[in-house]
Order: sequence, then structure tokens, then C-alpha cells
Amino acid sequence: MLNSPAAKNNLRIYEPTYKRTIDQLCCHCDFKSHKPDKESKQSIGCRPLQAILPLCCEAADLGLLIAEIRSRLPHQADRPPPVTLSQQQAETLIMSDHVVSNLLPGKTILIGWEPLKPMKANLEVLRRRDLTWIVDREFEPTTLSLCTMPHAVPYRPDALHFDINIFGCSLDSVCDVFLAHLEALQQRLRGYLMFYIHVDPVVLPELHQICQNTSNASLFREYFEELLLERHV
Repeated sequence: MLNSPAAKNNLRIYEPTYKRTIDQLCCHCDFKSHKPDKESKQSIGCRPLQAILPLCCEAADLGLLIAEIRSRLPHQADRPPPVTLSQQQAETLIMSDHVVSNLLPGKTILIGWEPLKPMKANLEVLRRRDLTWIVDREFEPTTLSLCTMPHAVPYRPDALHFDINIFGCSLDSVCDVFLAHLEALQQRLRGYLMFYIHVDPVVLPELHQICQNTSNASLFREYFEELLLERHV
């Protein structure tokens, strides 16, 4: 079973529970609201898949947040714009050897908290999630990302939550696809936004630095990460 964390300040994110066969569900994800030390990880046989940066802002301020983060990124004009994929393009790419071997952490697709094996039996699961897929380039991307559909959470009457999972270790490309997802959502969201940015642990410190002290967003939770238990469940 996949567990959702209880966030601080009485925030609880309720995620649906899905049944999978052992072949489909390649791991169990555990979520820690602190950075586990090396000895703790070894004792329970786990390793980090992604680190998570949790941000919140008013939907009306999303455009200002995007502009402020973009102003902190060097040489952005020198890079081609990210590409939004069709469902068919995303399915082909997510099953490719390049993505599985080079981008997916632990050869695992992560949708928010949910871990899935990149296998044909799980393509229907991906279709049902109504995900938005964005890459830094269409052919052999260095960064692949997905965004879940925003849904209501019991924090404020108008609060919405969504997850952006980004697979890749290039900070520039990670920032580019992250901003592309926010721009895609900007015109259709209202209310208070609470979103988790899931990235490679190597990228998190610099991404955190870029996103902190923005005038229109704040962290609503401390550092935490997804851990892959080294056994089937």
C-alpha cells in the first residue's frame, strides 16, 4: 500500500490507494520529513529516488512567480523551448531504453508518490491519470517530466494540490520544464496552490536556492524525500 504523508499545519494530502500485482508495482515508497542519514538508509535497505520541494502560492501570483524564477536562470534564451508531448509520444518515450536507463530513478516511473514499472501493463494506468508530459527535447531528452491533474485538498476551501515529477540531473533543463508546467496551468487555475516538485536529490539544493525568497511563493513543509525499499511488497 502506498502511504501519503500528513503534512504540517493540519494539511493532509489524500491520495487514492491503487492495487497492483507484484510485477507491476516494482517498489514501495516511504516518505521522510527529514533527511535520513546514511546509517539509517543502510539499516532498512533503501535509497532515495527523488527529493521533494513543496511550494505554495496564490494562483493569481503564479505569473509573478514564473517571471521571478525565470529572471534567475542564466542563458535561458540560448536553449530551445521545452516540448509538450502527446500521450502516444509520452508512452513511446517512457518505454524507451534511453529514458529507462538514463532518466528514471531506479528504473521507476513516479507519479507523485506512486511508483510504477515502465512496462506495457502500466500504460493504461498512465492514461487514466490525465498527465501532462514535457521534455527538454523530443529526441533523447536529458529531462523528462510529468504533472498530475490539480485536485482539491482540505487546507483552505479553495486549495488545490498537484505534483510535478522531473527526471534528469541538468539544473537548467529541470528549471525549464518546471516553468513550462506552471505556464501550462497558469490560465486555468484559481485559488491557493500547493505543489510538490519531485527532482533528483543532486538537483534539489540549487533548485531550492532558485525558488527561495521569492515574493510570491513559500515553502509549506521541510525537506523530505521518497525512498525505494530494496524489496518487493
